[in-house]
Amino acid sequence: MVAYLITPQRQWDHTTLLSNFCQVDIDRICTIPLNLFPSDDILIWHHSSTDYRKAKTNSATTSNVVQSQPNQLLTQPSIKAPRISSKPKWLAPSSGRLKLNTDATFDAARGRIGIGVILQNSAGNIVASFIKPISNNFKSEEMEALAIVHSLQWLLQSNLDVHFVKMDSLIVVKGLQQTVEYHSAFHAILNDIRLFVPNFPRVLMSHVYRTANTEAHMLAKFALTVDVDCSY
Repeated sequence: MVAYLITPQRQWDHTTLLSNFCQVDIDRICTIPLNLFPSDDILIWHHSSTDYRKAKTNSATTSNVVQSQPNQLLTQPSIKAPRISSKPKWLAPSSGRLKLNTDATFDAARGRIGIGVILQNSAGNIVASFIKPISNNFKSEEMEALAIVHSLQWLLQSNLDVHFVKMDSLIVVKGLQQTVEYHSAFHAILNDIRLFVPNFPRVLMSHVYRTANTEAHMLAKFALTVDVDCSY
């Protein structure tokens, strides 16, 4: 059973891993991200993410909450993005709306991931912020997707609403737009996002350039310096 290797917080239990595996195997295990919601085991054939045999899958569509903004045409593969003469900056949401920016960064030397989240109103004022350190080594797109998952979980636990969720990972945005069902660690995290979305019926998710996501990035870097989750 793999379950006993995982903490109640859905993190790898490093103490238990050390008791059962060598360091090389532990390093490999810790590159596997854990989604927050339980799901059935899936057998993948021939290293394919679509040719599979399974019993049941938790799934929901987010096509109605993932939007392509006019200045984010990169989310549409068939359209060539125009050249931009200046670096895009953070734009405030309309009156009465809240915008959430998320980001994730990685410290390879320490094997730590930092997640930064900032919620702002139409005046640009910070309503709340959240940072989370994770002691693991995941792929870039997995880290960015986890940032969204933990952001939505934090909002729900804090009884906070949100209307716009912005991220600078185009891979995550495109993954949420896909209607084809894939099975991988990354897509399991995307499914977690889909399961959280119904709690925020008015939310719209889209891609922004990194220059419009600097505050979340700074928080993600700060998360690398702490040992526990912090909310402000």
